[in-house]
Amino acid sequence: MVGGQTFRSWPHPLVELPEDATGRTRPLINAVLTRRGVGVPDQVEWTGADLHVFVGPEGKVEGVPDGQVHSHAAPSPVWVLDELAAMGCEQVLIEGGGDLIFQLLAAGRLDEIYVTVSACIIGGVGAPSLADGIGFDASTIARLSLLDVEHVGDELFVHYAVKR
Repeated sequence: MVGGQTFRSWPHPLVELPEDATGRTRPLINAVLTRRGVGVPDQVEWTGADLHVFVGPEGKVEGVPDGQVHSHAAPSPVWVLDELAAMGCEQVLIEGGGDLIFQLLAAGRLDEIYVTVSACIIGGVGAPSLADGIGFDASTIARLSLLDVEHVGDELFVHYAVKR
């Protein structure tokens, strides 16, 4: 699942590499949650995955088959997860921004988090963060448990379980 802004910057299918395929009997689903809507450019060939767009009543969706556009009066990441579960999805990879991640953390709907620590520092008001939104206080802070870390070059790839 990605947010609309992420999809608008890269409106292409995200698919498994053939060597990583797991004997899947149906295509992967690329889910986009958007308030404003999205469009798939005519020159983008959508193969290797099904695109499903989850949108509010004001959003406009172009280039996506009707059966793959889902509308809700108050679209949210939790609603999308529930819809995907009803479609048979058992695992969902969230590649959204800080707002999407915050909402799912606050709702207790994330099991694991992968973080890449790179040798660059971005800062300042409005800089992207892992979990935007209203934030957490001492009683609701998201706690993690380290599962794995891999050091490659100047980067660390860190894998956490979200504690309940």
